[in-house]
Amino acid sequence: MLKFVRTHRSGDQRSANVTVAATTTPKYSTGCTQTEESNGVNYPSRVEYETALQMLDEENRRLYEERRIERQLRRIRMYRAMKQRQLSLEITRNRLHLAEIYRRSSNHRHVTQVDSKSEPKDGRIISNKGKTS
Repeated sequence: MLKFVRTHRSGDQRSANVTVAATTTPKYSTGCTQTEESNGVNYPSRVEYETALQMLDEENRRLYEERRIERQLRRIRMYRAMKQRQLSLEITRNRLHLAEIYRRSSNHRHVTQVDSKSEPKDGRIISNKGKTS
């Protein structure tokens, strides 16, 4: 009994059990289900051989589908990460823009406010507390 074994990326081993010759390429026996013994070597019957191939084909299709889904998920994750970076950059730009607007507006207020240390133009003296005398 020889196993067709395929190791998946995750480490799982998937196999199909088939009686096959260990040395040469398979010869088909005339029987449908019996294995024929020829020169001391057991060869699988055509049905056993085709069944094993069919099982491996199904396994390959399933693995291909798994890999396709993994690739799609990876693409989606990469797209989300890219969008997240774009949004983070946009938020940072907006914050900087708002900070610049606030800085300009607060500078403008400082320019128009009366400096408490300077005297008013009408000659009144301003005390330390900001009250006129």
